[in-house]
Amino acid sequence: MDKIINTLNSINNTSKKLLYFSCFFAATCCIAGISMIIYNNAFLNSVNLYEYGATLIQKACSSFAILVICALFMDWFKNVFFNDD
Repeated sequence: MDKIINTLNSINNTSKKLLYFSCFFAATCCIAGISMIIYNNAFLNSVNLYEYGATLIQKACSSFAILVICALFMDWFKNVFFNDD
């Protein structure tokens, strides 16, 4: 557990900011998608709004994965090529 925490603490600030942004963006999109589906089920019963909500949740998950991979790649790239040790 300590090794994981030390690894996460060693991530540079730019990558941390990208990770925070990706978490916030994914959570916001998932909440919006879930809200659309709940609103659709409660009031409209429209297939289109249900599909939009489901697509928004799917895109939020894939965007989160892409942004996390990019942040970790940026950190790895910085450590490999610009290591000051």
